[in-house]
Amino acid sequence: MKKILLILATVMMTMAASADISYLAVNPTSGSLTVRFDDTQSEEIQLTVFNFLGQPVFSSKFMTSEGQNSIRLDNLSLYHGTYMLKIVSRSGEVQILRFNY
Repeated sequence: MKKILLILATVMMTMAASADISYLAVNPTSGSLTVRFDDTQSEEIQLTVFNFLGQPVFSSKFMTSEGQNSIRLDNLSLYHGTYMLKIVSRSGEVQILRFNY
């Protein structure tokens, strides 16, 4: 029987003015990563995942809406290790989160 590992990491960092990330959920068994956050406005964001060497392993743009947002990334095919999640808003605000996969 496979065990499903779900790690909820409470994010402790200074948030950008427009978005407030509430949590990051990592599920290595299914290859998914979920980011939930509140945004004060609708905007386009760039979400990038970097490996420990600083190489981008995933990057995509998403449209957010005012209020609570949830972005789920599936089938990431990441190896176990430490990664950085970088979120850049259209106005140039940057948030970087470290997580273990």
